[in-house]
Amino acid sequence: MDDTENANTRAERFLREAADNQQVWGLTDGDGWAVCGDDDITTVVLWSQRPEAEAALPRFPGYATAAIEFVTLVEAILPALARHGVWVGANLTPELAGLDLDPEELRAALQDSRS
Repeated sequence: MDDTENANTRAERFLREAADNQQVWGLTDGDGWAVCGDDDITTVVLWSQRPEAEAALPRFPGYATAAIEFVTLVEAILPALARHGVWVGANLTPELAGLDLDPEELRAALQDSRS
């Protein structure tokens, strides 16, 4: 089980490392990005470190890790997710536990982290 404090810490680390490394990691099958969720919310899963993304691969057969440049994330991907009502799971555990973040709020936080 993932407690809120750990989830918050991982989300904060996602912000910091995404800005520092100028990239994040997702899982793709070549046609799209890995998502999880339920009837109420769809979440794209992203990580600030490749090993963490790789740890989730058993949950997504046929997917591989892929780097996403920071500028692409902030200027293209997050606005598109917001338009489609898709949230972001940032630095989820291998069991996909953690926080689902609003893409517009995440975008604002990432932009603030650059200044």
